[in-house]
Amino acid sequence: MGMRPGKAKGPYLGPVSGGGGTPTNPTAVPTWLPCFDFTFADFTGFAALVGDIEIYSLPARCTIEGAAIHTSTPFAGPGITAVTLSVGLVGNLAKYLSPYDAFAASSDTRIGAANLLFPENLGAATSVRLAAESVGANLSVLTAGAGCLWLKVAKLEP
Repeated sequence: MGMRPGKAKGPYLGPVSGGGGTPTNPTAVPTWLPCFDFTFADFTGFAALVGDIEIYSLPARCTIEGAAIHTSTPFAGPGITAVTLSVGLVGNLAKYLSPYDAFAASSDTRIGAANLLFPENLGAATSVRLAAESVGANLSVLTAGAGCLWLKVAKLEP
């Protein structure tokens, strides 16, 4: 039997990719970015039940392909009976990650996660937002809470 043209013969010996570049310059290889740390202090400037901050500026021609969130310290404050965190865009604050219970006790296995594929803007950066929503009292009274957000990103090559 002869070899068929185009079939691989043996192990691939080409270049090995170590990942997807940096947070400001991702590559086409989808890669989890390093942790984006956040704390209750990021939200104490909001005298409202809902507030959001920019957690990442997604470069032009990039996609968000996954998100994961974990709180190492539960969010709490006087009169607050619940806090949720979500990840999205202005106008759609839960586009990438639906509300995650940040008020519950922390554990190594309690992680909010989503697999997705959202190309955003081919010509300009996109502001990715971390939103907090409290019940019972405004975010301005938060006294505790900390966590980490990871995003999986890739670049759409021209």
